Amino acid sequence: MAAYNIHAGHSLICRGASALLDEVVENRKVTSKVIEYLRAMGHTVYDCTDDVGKTQDENLSNIVKKCNAHAVDLDVSIHLNSGRNDPTGDNSTGGTEAYGYDSGAENIGSDICAEIASALGIRNRGFKTNSGYYVLRNTKAKAVLVECCFVDDKDDFNYWDPDKCARAIVNGMTGQNPSAGTPTPAPPESNTVQRTYAHKVGEHVTFSTCYRSSTDPISKAIPATSMSRNHGTITKIVDAHNPYLLDNGLCWVNDGDIRGPYTATAAPTVSYYPTYTGTSVSIAAALNSMGLDGSFANREKIAVRNGISGYRGTAEQNGKLLTLLKQGKLVR
Repeated sequence: MAAYNIHAGHSLICRGASALLDEVVENRKVTSKVIEYLRAMGHTVYDCTDDVGKTQDENLSNIVKKCNAHAVDLDVSIHLNSGRNDPTGDNSTGGTEAYGYDSGAENIGSDICAEIASALGIRNRGFKTNSGYYVLRNTKAKAVLVECCFVDDKDDFNYWDPDKCARAIVNGMTGQNPSAGTPTPAPPESNTVQRTYAHKVGEHVTFSTCYRSSTDPISKAIPATSMSRNHGTITKIVDAHNPYLLDNGLCWVNDGDIRGPYTATAAPTVSYYPTYTGTSVSIAAALNSMGLDGSFANREKIAVRNGISGYRGTAEQNGKLLTLLKQGKLVR
């Protein structure tokens, strides 16, 4: 029997790609099943997934340290790809691919790709080498990084099945189909928590950004300054991009949104500009009419304090600032 290191890429804080599918959610589903099936076959398997790395560098370092703590035959890093930008479908799948540091992992990487493509009915993009990937470059054992499918391709989304993908990976690794002699585990109930979470129900936390839905992508993040308050109690946890529901409906947050525990003195008093009651459609003119500094330099500082990064003075950015000013919610 062989020994393997298996891990899901990224962490719960430093998350991966997210669109129609959320990489961190789906790759952990696949990883847990790959580990389950390999162990059922009698192999030694180490789960080297890192859930707590706060930055990409920390996450990658944590994974490599875990992998290199074991003497194994193969390291497998499980990811989902992005870059297709096909939210409606074009009748062409993005497909699956695998990477190795060099050609030493080509045979097993090619086998894994072929099995996934066949099992899911998606394109086989094949094996490629990339000596720049940190995990492939720094693990002691031979390693392969698997991109199961594309998170932003509707055609891939339609074919996606974590269990089929996991079985295909195991088949590619071992030449054995885990469905033969391995019972299919019962599917989890909706909203059953399958992964490890950094927070639990009942915690009262502060947040910097939040979401209206558990499945909203980061592009729909809402600054805490636009909410009635920047804190809430976790009342529910689901298996989604934003797993924590606060106050039974205030909003949804993920680990990256949470700033820490809430105390009565934790959140500083927020000072707002006076409410603008004029008719100007220009934020600069509105500020100037109130005797305030409407210069670009000052608006850039105001934008940062109100959750708008990369301020360039676009119509959309200025419109957000003006709306907040009219609502009396523009943070000084």
